[in-house]
Amino acid sequence: NVAVHNIWGLRKDETQRLLISSSVITSLEIGKDEISKENLLLSRLKEVSFIYLSKEEKEQITNYLEKLKNKTD
Repeated sequence: NVAVHNIWGLRKDETQRLLISSSVITSLEIGKDEISKENLLLSRLKEVSFIYLSKEEKEQITNYLEKLKNKTD
């Protein structure tokens, strides 16, 4: 799974940030081995446009969004 997006950076921790500062094509899990889950791009999405999703991809996204929703409730 990939995303085309503009991004300045991802917060690694309280004092560090991974700087990108450009339009990029990345995995939706960019930085997953270096930063906490709540700072991942996927955790902070506000809008998404999909060109094509398989049934499995739709289920993954639905499940992920449900988990996020349940954390905030």
